[in-house]
Amino acid sequence: MDTNMLQLYAVTDSQWLKEGQTLAEAVEAAIKGGVTMVQLREKHLDDEAFIALAKDVKKVTDAYHIPFLINDNINVCQACDADG
Repeated sequence: MDTNMLQLYAVTDSQWLKEGQTLAEAVEAAIKGGVTMVQLREKHLDDEAFIALAKDVKKVTDAYHIPFLINDNINVCQACDADG
C-alpha cells in the first residue's frame, strides 16, 4: 500500500446523510474532496443490510482505487471483499 492512500481517512456514519442522499453518493463526494481511504461503520444494521450497503460503497471505492475497510464485522468484510 502506498502511503499516499493514508492521507485522509474517512469513517462513515449514515446518520449524517442529507435527505435523499445515499451513502455511496456521500462516499463518492468525500473521495472527490480528497479522501484517500474509507471505513464503513454501521453499528445498527443486521448483516444482510450491512453487506448490501458495503457492496454499494465498495463499487465506489473500487472505481477510485481507494482502500475500503469494514468496522468490526469480519463476515461483512469477507462478503464484500473489502480490503480490511
